[in-house]
Amino acid sequence: MRKRYVFLALATLAFAAGVWLFSGTGQGNILLASLKDAFFPRPQFQLLAEVDPRTGTVEEGGKIGRKEFGGKRQTNSPPTAAQDPLPRNHNLTAHGEKPEVVQQQSGQPENKLTSRKEPEQFLAAAVAIQDKSKKESIGPCQAKRGGVPAAKVLFNEIAWMGTEHSPQDEWIELRNWENREVDLFGWRVQSADNKFALVIAPHRQVPARGYFLLERSDDRTVPQVAAGEIYEGALRDAGMHLLLLDSACVVVDEIDASGGWEQYGGDRATRRTMERDADLAGWHTSANVGGTPGKRNSHPAAARPSPTEAHYEQRESTAAPPVIASGTTALSMPSTRQDGVARNVVISEVFANAEGSDKGKEFVELYNPTANAIDLTGWKLQKNGKAIATIGSKKEDHTSIPPGGFFLIGCNRYNGAVAADVVRSASLPNTSATLTLYDGEGNEQDHMSYSSAAEGKSWERKAYFGGRCLVPQGDAEDKGNACATGAADDFVVRESPLPQNSASSPEPSEMLK
Repeated sequence: MRKRYVFLALATLAFAAGVWLFSGTGQGNILLASLKDAFFPRPQFQLLAEVDPRTGTVEEGGKIGRKEFGGKRQTNSPPTAAQDPLPRNHNLTAHGEKPEVVQQQSGQPENKLTSRKEPEQFLAAAVAIQDKSKKESIGPCQAKRGGVPAAKVLFNEIAWMGTEHSPQDEWIELRNWENREVDLFGWRVQSADNKFALVIAPHRQVPARGYFLLERSDDRTVPQVAAGEIYEGALRDAGMHLLLLDSACVVVDEIDASGGWEQYGGDRATRRTMERDADLAGWHTSANVGGTPGKRNSHPAAARPSPTEAHYEQRESTAAPPVIASGTTALSMPSTRQDGVARNVVISEVFANAEGSDKGKEFVELYNPTANAIDLTGWKLQKNGKAIATIGSKKEDHTSIPPGGFFLIGCNRYNGAVAADVVRSASLPNTSATLTLYDGEGNEQDHMSYSSAAEGKSWERKAYFGGRCLVPQGDAEDKGNACATGAADDFVVRESPLPQNSASSPEPSEMLK
């Protein structure tokens, strides 16, 4: 009997202890947690940093929700393909923890890791590691040369000297030369020595033929234009070798200004930016103080004359004597050309015979000498009476040519660096061809003929200025292509073809008719 009472007493005590342990009381939870950790140890997670995924900037310390911890800011080198920075909406549950949810004044819960912040605020991301002695880092991306880039997005303008407001207000502009939107997530701008780097965050797109602005520090760098991305780090005034890499680390574009920015363009004293040339082959100093962020680049800034120089006088360039296009004529509707100057859209440049293969390189450029944009929908270009292109017949076609601007028709599946407004598969003959341009009503607007096309060179229509036709190079480079006397020498040979499209810089307004 006594043994039975002892057994019942022990069972009652065990039952009471179990109720106490699992009742949710503080002491019970502590004891359970201690036993669980003792017999079933867990991986240790440590919140090391806030990471700005837009820039690759790591904030040691900082806060997530209400959890505070100390530290300082540093900027690590850019990530490798295997060590990309954590994305904007990084989910901690993948590492075994959940993001802390705190209560806002509105009463609605806010996820401190995924809620959208203003551009100048950082987005927190947690770094979870097994070994506290090791730390995740954002390493450099190994640039790959010779690969196929994801898209034709190029450096377009660089404000390495800052702005009038502050020399710290630096910015970089990218230009999308594709006829489609391009997702820039994972793209990088980094220096060849890996001392400067930025990584573009998710949900960053550049529109077709549009611009994307990278602003230093915050979105107040260029107040009138919204930043596509914010970055940390400075562009060295002494110069840098910058690379533009796609998300696979393939080199898309680069500018080697390690010997100094000013050899390419830009002026520290006047805060004029470094802009890319219309042919994408070189750079120049912007004609505008502060440059042209988010807009078409300006023409090269003219050098200021010294006090002893006379006023500007237009003269035909002596850098290269005119070359007459043998067998070439440029004839169109006489009623529009009574004074030798075109007053309608004309054929301005033809490139038919590239060095090596012609595929992907041939083009016909049009020029609008008028002060009005012209809708080219339904306009047709023919070669020897056969159709090359009907503008607007494909949904991806651009159809408007701006005042004083250009329009590029790509032939033979053109894929040059300057994107064509219209691309077709028809090729251009290397010999004996007549090209004819018709408007949407079927009226002939222009035609030109050539008997031969020199390899690697193009035919270009002369400029018209000061009552005469000029070789459109050197001093007359920005005088348009409006010469239309009907003579055989209205066109000359251009040694280096210069295709321009509807997004290229237009000619000055004083040149328009």
